[in-house]
Amino acid sequence: IKVGHPETKPDVADVDEVWQGQRPEDWRDRVDDVRFVIDSLGKLQEQYPELKGKLDAARLGVSGHSYGAFVTMLISGARTFTNGTPATYADARVKAAVAMSPQGPSELRGLTTESWRDVRIPMMYLTGSADTGLTDSENEPWRRQAFALSPPGDKWFVSIGGVGHLAFTGRVAAPMIAETPDPSIPMDRRDPRDQVG
Repeated sequence: IKVGHPETKPDVADVDEVWQGQRPEDWRDRVDDVRFVIDSLGKLQEQYPELKGKLDAARLGVSGHSYGAFVTMLISGARTFTNGTPATYADARVKAAVAMSPQGPSELRGLTTESWRDVRIPMMYLTGSADTGLTDSENEPWRRQAFALSPPGDKWFVSIGGVGHLAFTGRVAAPMIAETPDPSIPMDRRDPRDQVG
């Protein structure tokens, strides 16, 4: 189930724009949007009978890209700090998560080296060697810190060579891949949001 946050603008092309003016209340609102979907699984199965019996509320996973990775980490146990005060957003119903283009420590986002101490579910952190964010320092080594600062256990880190930030959106095109892709790996350039007839 893909969550559409009310304040998300579909035409945003600049990463800076996404984070402008975001506050801890906005972070909590996004986590609450995900919680609302989890709370609504029963009603969704009534509203969409094709889902009936196909949703297992005891085995929920969450994933997200970029800001979605931030929300994924928060609902998985990562804490933010505002003026030294920690805030937790964890939801025990989430049993595993995948954070694509995760953030490392960042004052802008309230993330410190202590933020990941309580991430204790199976977690995969996924990025690319050309995955940059707001600044040049928001790069693959910075994104790797989310993995490194999480407790030992069921955690994985994957970095795909040559892959940039937007490659995880489902639209893989030439500008999103810094290096020539391996010709033996087929690439599907269709947009997964297009209708299949």
